[in-house]
Amino acid sequence: MSVIGKKLIASVRKLAERDPGYVDPNADNGGCMYVRGGDPDCIIGRALWEHGLINESFEALPAPIEDGNRPNNDLAHVVFQYLGLDLDEDEINWLATVQLKQDGQMPWADAVAYADLRPSARHLTVVGLGG
Repeated sequence: MSVIGKKLIASVRKLAERDPGYVDPNADNGGCMYVRGGDPDCIIGRALWEHGLINESFEALPAPIEDGNRPNNDLAHVVFQYLGLDLDEDEINWLATVQLKQDGQMPWADAVAYADLRPSARHLTVVGLGG
């Protein structure tokens, strides 16, 4: 596991533990963003913000040429690549799964539990990471 991957996963777990039933009110209309109104918004956005990887300026970034989407509302794995994060494949898959499920109106704790069911997630639930 990478250092930043451990930190992001631990942050996501803590966010889900603090507010397990939270459902993003913007998820149902495809309006989920990492930053909204200058503040962190979705679960992955909050984790990235907590570690200083994004801030209010992330909201206004223009669309990258590759896929035409603005980073602020792109898929999690694309955002990780855009930010140049050194995450391993299992970390990317776990974090992206949590984000995908929260985007589908799944409560945060359930989204984390769902991601933990993936066989590749077994080593991501070690002691010290909230698992």
